[in-house]
Amino acid sequence: MLAGCEDKVDHSKIRQDGFVYCDQGRPSTFNPQLVDGGITVESIAPQLFDTLLTLNSGTHQPVPNLATEWEVNKAGTEYTFTLQDHVQFQSTDWFTPSRALNADDVVFSFSRIID
Repeated sequence: MLAGCEDKVDHSKIRQDGFVYCDQGRPSTFNPQLVDGGITVESIAPQLFDTLLTLNSGTHQPVPNLATEWEVNKAGTEYTFTLQDHVQFQSTDWFTPSRALNADDVVFSFSRIID
């Protein structure tokens, strides 16, 4: 369930089954892989997904997040990331992860963006 701030509802009930989203409009999607900017990428995606890297708020330089380190080839066309060990997916009432994050998951996510 999703409720906007303008909706007159009991938000404590919504927080049991969903989340409260406040903005001037409605997002076109919650999938950041389907858009190239805007509220979905800037505000919603970081609450739903972890990233390989984040940006330092002061220097705007990349810092490790799911990736502990990375290398870029001399041409700047290939990136090799080393992932944190034992990163678990979120468990819910309807999903119990059977394994930790691995490189195949990262490839899958990038393939979704590209395709």
